[in-house]
Amino acid sequence: MIEQDIEDIKEQINSVLDTLNRKTALKIIGEILEEYDLKTASNIVKADCDVMLHKQMFEENFYSEGNEEAGFIRLKEILDAVEEIINLDDYISDNIHFEYFVKPMTDEEAEDEGHSDGVEWWTKDESIDIDKVYIQFEGN
Repeated sequence: MIEQDIEDIKEQINSVLDTLNRKTALKIIGEILEEYDLKTASNIVKADCDVMLHKQMFEENFYSEGNEEAGFIRLKEILDAVEEIINLDDYISDNIHFEYFVKPMTDEEAEDEGHSDGVEWWTKDESIDIDKVYIQFEGN
């Protein structure tokens, strides 16, 4: 398919969608995306949500000195955007929130809590504050 064909099809679809209100048009687009097994994209479109997880968010956090191909960003910013996307899914009844890090319990901790042997148990990792963790990324 050549570029002009794509533009013509896009124009035809837009002319149909322009006859509808925004909410209805986005619902139709979302349903089409879902038929193509693009569930996450469908949820975002149907909710008319502009999730703040995009490349510009990272570009704004590149180092200004030293290695200009790398940067850092607060992990919670990324997790907040992921929460927003996950919680758009109408098949999930509970809202998902990332609150803290966890670590495997030691055998002693599991025993103190009365947990059975042979099962890996998890506990909150008090040594790391999720709001103060930054991750480094590189661009090329």
